[in-house]
Amino acid sequence: MKHDVRLTLASVFCLTLVFIGGPAAANNVVGRQQAFARVLSGSSTAQGRPSVSIADQVTAINKLTSNAQASADAGAYQDAVDSYSEIVKQFPGLALTERARIRRAVLLYEIDQVEQAIIELDDEEVALRGNAEVHAALAALLYAERPLERQRAELQWELASEFDTRYSDVKWVATEKKWGPKLLNALQHFLALD
Repeated sequence: MKHDVRLTLASVFCLTLVFIGGPAAANNVVGRQQAFARVLSGSSTAQGRPSVSIADQVTAINKLTSNAQASADAGAYQDAVDSYSEIVKQFPGLALTERARIRRAVLLYEIDQVEQAIIELDDEEVALRGNAEVHAALAALLYAERPLERQRAELQWELASEFDTRYSDVKWVATEKKWGPKLLNALQHFLALD
């Protein structure tokens, strides 16, 4: 009975997110709902595979993240996107995957997948409302790529600034968040409002 109530609450929550966030939020929510259902049911398998310990999953995520960051540092952005995509594919229900989704969205801009970068950042903005990096990246991208949405870009910037004012320091973003040169350039133009 307890599990049924929790699953029903999870379903209502997910449907609410889909209603608020639109169809784009649906894909983001489904994996989380399925993972939640597996935990509640005590299932020891995920998609027919034996369960893997959390420690092993974290180790795998850390390895893929290191590979992705090394690729990004070397300017091999497609390889970095591929590594982050692998994390998202293999570990959709883990909180650690949130960072991989953000990094993938940010790096898609570096490989000229502008629309996909905006779509994924929009999805993350719904799922992670209040994440300063998502709001700041979305603000820079909208300002640079969608001139008719500059008011929306400014709103995203206000949200980012409420949670973390350091995004106005391009050097900090380059060093700490390791955004690529295209997105850093977009951020500089946004900050200069040119």
